[in-house]
Amino acid sequence: PIIVNAIYAVYVNLMTRSDDSHVYGFTDWYGFAWWLSMPYVLTGLVGVALLLFAGDHQVAPSILSPASLGYIANIPMDSPWYAFGQALRVELFWGIYLATVGITQWTAFSLKKAALIASAPYIVIYGIWLIALALF
Repeated sequence: PIIVNAIYAVYVNLMTRSDDSHVYGFTDWYGFAWWLSMPYVLTGLVGVALLLFAGDHQVAPSILSPASLGYIANIPMDSPWYAFGQALRVELFWGIYLATVGITQWTAFSLKKAALIASAPYIVIYGIWLIALALF
């Protein structure tokens, strides 16, 4: 998470430079990126609780991410869509929402522009992943 948050901070710092009142630097956005990770902590605790209360000692790894599409849709581990389903989590969209709100509050950008900045990396990454899954 340290490197991922640093990359995200560089990205947001570069994308918000066009703001006339650009007062936030890399370290501010780096702290912002850590706060965006908080939803993962909450669902991680829910996953640990589910693991502790599981009746059987042989549980699927997807139990650790209870808010993922893979867990909710019960995608089997041998499916090529398993990793993609595990990656699509409620926290992902929660984080995009928090990033949109944060960028809107810290800059003079419109809600649309902030939403585009917040969601663009995820759209690119998951879009490429989805195309690769569909083609291969």
